[in-house]
Amino acid sequence: MAEQEKDALYGVGGWLLFLVVIIGIISPLRVLVETAANLNIDDATAASLGPNWGTYVGLTWVIAALSVVGAIWLAWRLYKVHTPQTLKIAKVGLWALAFAPSLADMATSALLFPDIMGAYFGGDFAIQFAKLFVFPTVWTLYLFKSRRVANTYGGAEKDAHDIFA
Repeated sequence: MAEQEKDALYGVGGWLLFLVVIIGIISPLRVLVETAANLNIDDATAASLGPNWGTYVGLTWVIAALSVVGAIWLAWRLYKVHTPQTLKIAKVGLWALAFAPSLADMATSALLFPDIMGAYFGGDFAIQFAKLFVFPTVWTLYLFKSRRVANTYGGAEKDAHDIFA
């Protein structure tokens, strides 16, 4: 590859920048808006869920906050720390951010509302669960295949150059 082409495909730009913006800005905003919308129920429904509703609301906000912090940290890491380790963290982080909040919410619901847990798995649960795979699959494949990502975060080639330089 020509040196000029390599320089053009280096750094956080293009699709990589788009990923960083999605993870660091759009995803946290989506989490906060969806959490607020999901927890906005009428008083009668809240009363029918019993005293555990308040605990569920608090734990749900904790899960959302951890998800937001994790997403912002991952975006920061991708933007600022250009090492092969960042790439490994990003690949794991994408999957963790996709599944951990949903699994934590399911566990919280099962503990606090065991009587109605069956409703969690009804309806379109399989479709919603399958949707969790789309985002991390697409972006993990991008991280594996992108020339910009390889140039920016390096690999064995960059590590060898840094050692012997």
